[in-house]
Amino acid sequence: MRLRGLLRAMLALSLLLVAGPSWAGAPIRAGYQSFCNPWKAAIASGAFEAATGREIRFIRFESDAEVMKAMAAGKIDVGEAGSGAIAAGLGRGVGVELFWIVDDVAMAEAFVARRGTFIDPAKPETLKGKRIGVTRDSTSHFQTLAALDLWKVAPGDVRLVDLQPQGMAAAWDKGEIDAAFVRDPVLGHLKRDGKVMLTSGDLAQEGRPSFDGMVGRTAFVAANPSFMIRFAETMAKADTAYHDGKNAWTAASEPVARIVGLTGGEAEGVPIALGLYHFPTLDEQVSQRWLGGGAADILRKTALFLRRNGAVERVLDDYAPYVTPRYARAAVRPLADG
Repeated sequence: MRLRGLLRAMLALSLLLVAGPSWAGAPIRAGYQSFCNPWKAAIASGAFEAATGREIRFIRFESDAEVMKAMAAGKIDVGEAGSGAIAAGLGRGVGVELFWIVDDVAMAEAFVARRGTFIDPAKPETLKGKRIGVTRDSTSHFQTLAALDLWKVAPGDVRLVDLQPQGMAAAWDKGEIDAAFVRDPVLGHLKRDGKVMLTSGDLAQEGRPSFDGMVGRTAFVAANPSFMIRFAETMAKADTAYHDGKNAWTAASEPVARIVGLTGGEAEGVPIALGLYHFPTLDEQVSQRWLGGGAADILRKTALFLRRNGAVERVLDDYAPYVTPRYARAAVRPLADG
């Protein structure tokens, strides 16, 4: 028992040493993506620095696959990634913990086919040979495979083209892809001469839900509990501001202007894009539906599906150790106290 305790102490010390630059006063590095959600307005307002008392460098990434690569390389401390990318990353040994559900993707992502390509999901054979844009190891990749599975089309019967979201827009304009599974702002671009064939909400109804979450490097999370609580509290306040006043989040509003300033795109499309997601309340965050157990179950089912389709090699026995409601639970009292 003494040896086991000594080993645990040595492991804890090694984690602190690895995390040293992040908890010794150096700027904290946080990764975000270009899609719309309330926490982007909070980034732009400086709310996270004000709440945590720390300097935070917010770094933009074009996909959740890029976020997880940066996390694996120790280049960021916390970051925003989709459930598909998180499941794939954990399977590859990336040491992270999921501590916040940014959103239930709901209807926000869609499979769009170019008009005139004669793609008809009711006739699976029309998909064969088509070029479909995906971001490998991302939620987009997972949902594309799920759509093909639903339509009973083998991945080998189509051409999956690995692209970052902005690359999808460029490839679409050049006629280099026939379809893509993507979200705004790129989704809006593709819709101009494309047709939505399936949404992430349709897949959720078929038992293939997806979400976006905030993950932190295991060593960083363990070394910075106070920061994590305040970060979660700020996420909750951003979501609450949207829930309580979403009708005021118009194209001309300050929160929308802040989101556009951070992510790009057109202000007119932001309220529409926000309405396609579901942002869990703080009570929902800690419930069995999400951080209390459901998120771990989604990660495992996602990993199993990805392995069956040859997208990942390893599925963990249990994903619960990599999901924590601790910081969301601790954020309840500060919010209740105002």
